Amino acid sequence: MRIKVFFWSLVCFFILLAGFIPIDYGFKEDKAAFYLKSENNVTAFEEFFNFFDPYKKHQIEIITTSEELEKLDNYMLENYAKYGVYRNSRNIKGDFIYRQDDEVRYELKNIGFRTNGNGRKLGLIDYDPLYNLVNLNNFKISFNETFSNEIMSNGKRLFLGMDKLNLKFNKTATKEESDVSSYINEVFAYLTYNDAGNLAPFAANVNLILTIDGQQINMGVYTMIENIDKEFLKKRFSKKDNDGNLYKCLYRNGVFADLRLIDDLNFGIKNEEFNVYPTYDLKTNKKRPHFKDLEHFIKQINTLEGNNLKKYLDTRLEVDDFLEYLAITYLIGDIDDFRFRGNNYYLYFASRTNKVYFIPQDLDYVL
Repeated sequence: MRIKVFFWSLVCFFILLAGFIPIDYGFKEDKAAFYLKSENNVTAFEEFFNFFDPYKKHQIEIITTSEELEKLDNYMLENYAKYGVYRNSRNIKGDFIYRQDDEVRYELKNIGFRTNGNGRKLGLIDYDPLYNLVNLNNFKISFNETFSNEIMSNGKRLFLGMDKLNLKFNKTATKEESDVSSYINEVFAYLTYNDAGNLAPFAANVNLILTIDGQQINMGVYTMIENIDKEFLKKRFSKKDNDGNLYKCLYRNGVFADLRLIDDLNFGIKNEEFNVYPTYDLKTNKKRPHFKDLEHFIKQINTLEGNNLKKYLDTRLEVDDFLEYLAITYLIGDIDDFRFRGNNYYLYFASRTNKVYFIPQDLDYVL
């Protein structure tokens, strides 16, 4: 009798204990924020949503040295000498401070920091210590950069469920009449997609500060944007469905990413250090890459007709989601997207359902 009572007491104890164990949603996280929340088909930590709250005042400070900055200049000069572009994927070291409503919320040491894309084609950060100036560029922060295995403990580090964060300068800041737009255009566009429950990254305006050798440089209002990657997928798909192929689709090498069936579909994996920029750039499953899913999808939508095409699309494409995506691109007047130029979107092939999803990105020409 005592054994039975002890056994059932033990069972009840573990059932009670299970109620306090966080649900495993497939992503690891720092211990500072652990309350999960679901909103518009996104499941993430509450602090993740708070980080992108458009009604909050956000500030990011990157602290580094002129020596580190010189390394970044040299990386970019090296690529320019080889290929005529300043694009670079190598990071320098810096420290990260995030403030919300003027209060320090997070501090991280040894994050990776680099320019992102070709920016305004100025290329270099071009730090001028005499005038305390830095050229406007787009930047990318990597929270899990190990610096060639020098800091191995960083390899699994995430910040609020993100391993990377994009920082884009606003064209208004360049004071070029043809480029002037509102500071909120891109943020508003991403909010529109997310409010509709469409797959899209989160974004918010942020004041970016660069501190170099103790000197602060106010870079003005930037747009911080969630990176579209494996961590992005984990927040939006179940474990069974977040392991598929993710492609970044851009106009490259004279080839539009418009899903037409042509001889050179230009599939591949980007490598900035070797000047490799495929039109359909695989972003996940790079250790054992294949492009069969995308190749088959392009072939079918270009060769099937009538009822057969409808059946295929009903089976493979998340049709309602796609129509919503198209409607929003039209509403916000995006002239640099799949609909208009065959450019600036991602395709995701869900691993269990095999459904195809369109994800918008780079919305700086909207409205």
